[in-house]
Amino acid sequence: MDNAGFYRVLIFITLVGTIYVLAAGILIRKFLNRSRRTAVPLKSPQVWYERIVSALAGVGLLCAMYGYFVEPYWPAVTHIQIASTKLSEGAGPVRVALISDLHCDAKPRLEERLPLLIANENPDLILFTGDCLNSSDGLAVFQKCMTALAQLAPTFAVRGNWDMAYWSELDLFGGTGVVELDGRRSKLVIRGVPVSLSGLAIGHESRMDDLLDRARTMPSTCFCITILTSSITCLTITPISIAQGIPTAVRLAFPCTVR
Repeated sequence: MDNAGFYRVLIFITLVGTIYVLAAGILIRKFLNRSRRTAVPLKSPQVWYERIVSALAGVGLLCAMYGYFVEPYWPAVTHIQIASTKLSEGAGPVRVALISDLHCDAKPRLEERLPLLIANENPDLILFTGDCLNSSDGLAVFQKCMTALAQLAPTFAVRGNWDMAYWSELDLFGGTGVVELDGRRSKLVIRGVPVSLSGLAIGHESRMDDLLDRARTMPSTCFCITILTSSITCLTITPISIAQGIPTAVRLAFPCTVR
């Protein structure tokens, strides 16, 4: 995570922490008032202050509950179509499935359903853009899912911020059939269309220009895909950039830049 990303996270955590400290103060004051024989009446500004703080704290709790109990079990698929003259007439579309942020734990959530969900899309290529685990106990769950995906179509991956910060020493993709990209370039042919793939893990953005320069030297008939992860939602890079912020387990064309 770069400095800007770190400070954004720090500001967010500080604001959230402040709301809950204030909410705790309100609860303590209410408890003390109830323990007294005579309650201290509140003035109108204090009433609105308590209402606003309590509402914000309540919204925060609802968001946390949604993120823990609902969102990890509720997949959604978004389709994005990109036209390219590099795909000849009659060749058919090249289907790319892009997934991210599995954050696996020891207990599976969506991971066992994900391969079938993606298989129904008939992908020619699967890309994973990082954040594999919440804890090391989830490694077996993650690798089982990745192994199943790699049996569907060629699968490539880069590491996200959690992977680099907490699991840099773990062999996350070993034995799964997934090819990890970090400055590397892989080539394959899909229905007669030459495809070149490259990618960078988060924290290695300083190598981005070199990676894209190499992509520009590829033959004009080659379809080049560069996977870039960053602390921001999507890096805006010409000539074509897709930024589709979907908080789900299955993502298509995000944050993938296609040339």
